[in-house]
Amino acid sequence: MALLARNILEHGAWPETWKLQWIHFLHKRASRSNAQQYTGVHLTSHLSKVTERILGLHLCPSLQSPLAFQKFQAAYIRGRGYRDALAFNVFTWIWALGCRKRVGLYCSDVPGAFDRVSSRILGPKLAAAGLHPRILKVLDSWLDARSFVVVVDGVTSKSCCLRNSVYQGTV
Repeated sequence: MALLARNILEHGAWPETWKLQWIHFLHKRASRSNAQQYTGVHLTSHLSKVTERILGLHLCPSLQSPLAFQKFQAAYIRGRGYRDALAFNVFTWIWALGCRKRVGLYCSDVPGAFDRVSSRILGPKLAAAGLHPRILKVLDSWLDARSFVVVVDGVTSKSCCLRNSVYQGTV
């Protein structure tokens, strides 16, 4: 597996056969005749997942550097999460109100907001953070469009394209 990961790094390309995903739908609750009561599970190659973990060993330390994220970044940082972001915001609001400042708050729910990644935007940011050009090239290839088929009772749909996503079923 290490040789395979090294080969991918040398050529800077994610194998095309690993870019096909199978989506199998699982019933969540209530009526089985209601299509909204199913959730899609993306199935990806195990070789792809193992290789992602191997390459992640090189990628994650770069992303933990202070230059990779904003100072108050909470998501995707080891030891930080939504609670930290919420606490920071609440304390900021309390401080602003204590200083007799106005606080405007807008709450929104954007479906799939955290599933979208644009390699056109992410690439330059990672390059500025000092990520090795070979890893950048592999990431660009990994984020490239993928194809997927939906599988229901052993029958597959026609292939469809999936772009600008953090692909479910990947590491």
